[in-house]
Amino acid sequence: MIARTLLLFCWFGITSVFAQNSVTEATKTVDSDSEETASYVPEYPKTIQLPGGIVTIHPPQIRSWEDFEVIEGLAVVEAEVNDNPERRFGVLAFSADAVPDLDARTVAIDNVEITSITEQGRAVDEKLRLMIADAVTEGVREIPLDLVLSHLSDDVLERSMPGIKSQPPTIIVAKSPAIIVLLQGEPVLAPIGDAGLTFAANTNWPLFKVESSGQWYLRNNENWLVATGLEESWAWATELPDELSNLPDDDNWRSTRNAVTAWKGAPNTSPPTVFVHTKPAELILLDGEPKLVEIADTGLSYVENSESHLFSYNNRWYYLVSGRWFSNKSLDGGWQAVLQLPEVFASIPEDHLKADVLASVPNTPAAKIAALDAQIPKKTAVPLNTGLPETVTYAGAPKFEPIPDTSLSRAVNTSYEVIQVSGRYYLCYSGMWYVSNSAVGPWSVANSVPASIYQIPPSSPAYHTTYVKIYETSPVSVTFGYTSGYSSVYIVNGVPVYGTGWYYPPYYYYGGGYPIYYGYPYTYGSSSFYNPRTGAYGSVSRAYGPYGGWGYASGYNPRTGTYGRAEATWDYDEWYGVGEAYNPRTGRYVGTERYYDADDGDWKTNTTFEGTRGEVNVNRHFDDDSGRTNISTGAGGEATINRRKDDGVTNTTSEIRTADGRTISGSGRFEDGEGRTTLSGSEGG
Repeated sequence: MIARTLLLFCWFGITSVFAQNSVTEATKTVDSDSEETASYVPEYPKTIQLPGGIVTIHPPQIRSWEDFEVIEGLAVVEAEVNDNPERRFGVLAFSADAVPDLDARTVAIDNVEITSITEQGRAVDEKLRLMIADAVTEGVREIPLDLVLSHLSDDVLERSMPGIKSQPPTIIVAKSPAIIVLLQGEPVLAPIGDAGLTFAANTNWPLFKVESSGQWYLRNNENWLVATGLEESWAWATELPDELSNLPDDDNWRSTRNAVTAWKGAPNTSPPTVFVHTKPAELILLDGEPKLVEIADTGLSYVENSESHLFSYNNRWYYLVSGRWFSNKSLDGGWQAVLQLPEVFASIPEDHLKADVLASVPNTPAAKIAALDAQIPKKTAVPLNTGLPETVTYAGAPKFEPIPDTSLSRAVNTSYEVIQVSGRYYLCYSGMWYVSNSAVGPWSVANSVPASIYQIPPSSPAYHTTYVKIYETSPVSVTFGYTSGYSSVYIVNGVPVYGTGWYYPPYYYYGGGYPIYYGYPYTYGSSSFYNPRTGAYGSVSRAYGPYGGWGYASGYNPRTGTYGRAEATWDYDEWYGVGEAYNPRTGRYVGTERYYDADDGDWKTNTTFEGTRGEVNVNRHFDDDSGRTNISTGAGGEATINRRKDDGVTNTTSEIRTADGRTISGSGRFEDGEGRTTLSGSEGG
C-alpha cells in the first residue's frame, strides 16, 4: 500500500484560474509530425444545471490515491436552489475509482461515493444533498492528472531508487563545430556486399572502413571526412575511393549513394573536430565563447549560445543531462556530480526559456509532479490464452549468462528479454510477462512472476524488467502494469533521471560473415532530456547544434539478416529524414521520409508500415492551417482525411473505404476544445 496524505489548503481561497492555466500548459503536446495540438482538459469550476437548481463544483483537493486506484478528496461546492435565492457553500468529501490516462493527462473517475457534504461544519439537508450528489454523478467524470499530482504530499515520493548511479561521464566542451562519434565498445564491422567496404554497426554516425587502404571515412551529410585511424586527426576528404561508388543498389544504401554522387569535393571551411569514444560520453557544443544571460536578477545565468542545459552561478558551471547535474569550476574538465543543487535554481520562473529544467530541480512542484508521474503504472488486462505475437529468435543456440548477485541467468544472444529461473524461462515483452519450459517457447501469459526476478540489480541490463508487475489475476485474465523504470526513467533525490548510470557492454560475435551485435540502452551519449509536456525523456542521438548537423543510427536483426538505418539532416530552417527499421519486439517494419521547410511551414511525409496485419502506407502534407492525409493498406482499404483551421475553428472531413467495400464518411467541427463529429456509412459501391 502506498500511503497518501493531505496537503493543507485554505478551502474558500481556492481559485480555478491556477488549476485551469497550469493544467492547460501541462497538457499541451506536440505530435510526432510537429503539428501542435491541445489535448482535451476537464475544466474547473464545473457548473451543472439541474431541475432543482444550479451546482458549481470547484477543483477537487486530493487527499490520497491509494495504489493509484482509489482516490479520496474534497471539493468546494456552490448551490443555488430554485426556490431559494441564497447561494449556499459547502465542502464535499468523496472517494472513487480513479484510472489515469497518462497520454491524455487525465484521471477517469467512476463509482463515486460521497462520504459527507457539510455546510459550516454541519451536514446539509436531504434535498440539497441529493441535488449535489446528482451534480457530482453528472459532472465529475475526469480530473486533470496534474491537478491530482500537485496535491499529493512529499511523503508519497520514492526519493531514490537503490543502485542508480550519478557518476559523471566523459564530458567534452567544444567552442567550434564538432562531432562526437560513439561506439558501443570496439568497432563492430559488417561487410557491405562485395564493395570492399565495411561499416561500423555499433555507432551513431555512418562510419566506413576501406579494407584495401585501412582508411576510415565518416559521412557528414553530403561531405566526407577521412582519417588513417579512429583516434587520428580527421580532415575533409579530397577524393573518394572507388569502393564508396560500388555500394549495393538497394534502399539500404540509397542516401549514402546519393551523398557520393552529390559530393563536390572538400568544402572551403575548416572541418569539424571529431571525437571518437568507445564508451558513452557527452558533448557540450558552444557557438564560440559562452554567452551568459542572467535569469530574473537571481545571479544565476544560462549559456545562450548552446543547446545544452549549461548554467553559471557563483563562479561555477552547472550542466544538466539525463536528469543529473554536474558541476565544474572550469569548462576544461574535472566535472563532478552535484550532491546538493543551489536553491537559486528553484527560482527560475515557470514561463522562462529554461523552465523545463525545473523538473530536475529537487523539491520544486515540477519535479514532484514528474517524480509522481514516474510512479503511476500503465495497466493492461490480457486474456490468459493470449499468444505471443512473436517468435523469439537467437543468434545460434540460446546462450545464457548469470546475473550477478542473483540465482538467475539471462539470454545474451537475442534482442528479447529472456530470464531463466530454476529451469523455467520468463519473457518480458511489451510490458507483459510470458512463461515457457523452453528458451524458444511456446510461450503463454504468466499469471505469476518469481520474486527473485525483482531482485535483479541495476548493474544488469535486465533491471528495467523489474518494473513490470502483475497487478491482478482472474480465472480468465491477467492485469499487467509497468512504471517508467521499464522505459529507463528512475528517481534519484526526488527527481526523474534517465538511465541507471551503469554501462552495459554490448554483446557481439562474428559468424556467417556478418557480426551479430546486441547493444543496450546507455545513460549518456544521446543528450537525453526531460520534456515536462509529455512526462517522458527524449534523446538527441546526433550531432549537437547550433550549426545544424546530421545523425544516423543502425542495428542488426538476425531474423532478417539485414541492418536497419535511419538518417536525418538539418540546418537552421530545413530538415530531412529518411529511415528504415525493423523492431523485433513488435514485429513491425517502418520506412519513412520526411521533409520540412520553415520558409513555407510545410511538412511532407511518406511512411510505410508492415506488421502482422499487412502493409500500411501513409502520405501526409500539412502546414499550420491545413492538412491532408492519405492512407492505403495492402488489403485494399483506403482513407482520406482533410483538416483546415480558420480563426480558431478546425473543420475536418474524412472518407474511409474498407477492404470489403464499405464506405464511411465523417465530418467534424472543433472550437475552444469542444466539438462534434458525425459519421455516415454505406454498404458496397
